[in-house]
Amino acid sequence: MKPRRYDFNPTDWTEALAGLGIGAAAVGCYVQTVAFCLARRKPTYEREALIERLAKYFGDDPRTIRAAVARLEKHEKLVDQGDGELEPNRVREEIERAWTRIQRNRENGPKGGRPPRERQPIAEQDVDFSKGSETDMVSGKEPYQPSNINQQTSSSNQQTLSAGALDREFDAFWAVYPRHEAKKAARASYQRARKTGSAEAILAGAQRYRDDPNRADQFTKHPTTWLNQGCWTDDPLPTRTPPNGNRPDPAVQRHGDHAAIARAFDFGVEGRRPGVPADPD
Repeated sequence: MKPRRYDFNPTDWTEALAGLGIGAAAVGCYVQTVAFCLARRKPTYEREALIERLAKYFGDDPRTIRAAVARLEKHEKLVDQGDGELEPNRVREEIERAWTRIQRNRENGPKGGRPPRERQPIAEQDVDFSKGSETDMVSGKEPYQPSNINQQTSSSNQQTLSAGALDREFDAFWAVYPRHEAKKAARASYQRARKTGSAEAILAGAQRYRDDPNRADQFTKHPTTWLNQGCWTDDPLPTRTPPNGNRPDPAVQRHGDHAAIARAFDFGVEGRRPGVPADPD
């Protein structure tokens, strides 16, 4: 883990230089020296090496750079540590803040669930900030890699799909599904459904639903609803029955009763009109 998250805003760092009258060259040298130190993760830089590097970086005469560095030292923006090492003010504090943040994040984990590991405090270790490797700057060991014990093996239907592959799968589903409404929402639902179901299973379920003889068009589910509810795993629809089961339609039954009454009134129970004598034998 590399400490890349520094609170380094050049405008903020150079505000303290305003009004000193040190010149643009000195301001540029100060900002770039801070950047060099943070990139090396070391709060100091050897004087002559710094002057040489700044001269190459700016393409300027080393004598101009040396004069700019001298002006920064005069105003204590670069502090001589007594061994030829120059330290920009605030850099050590920022680097230490970054290491503290790294240590806290490693102890808590990205979600607060990673168990802490035993390690010595930073103050008790001799940490070489000049090392640029991937070595853990807190414990001196290789970066911690979380165990995959609790990680589930990703199946084929959980792999990340490219947008093109997902579009092709959805187009095949859309061509089969018997109801075409809210296509954009249906595509989003299809993408979520692919996390739990394979493209083959979803397409086969859509085909079964389309061809089910008991599916009525007016009761066909919206594709979004069908996908969100995982309906590709459903059993076939139950067999449909007449509205009243096996019973005759009440309207037909009432019509038949009225017809029987009319026949009895018109022809009597013996099949003739009332008051009309029967035909002689």
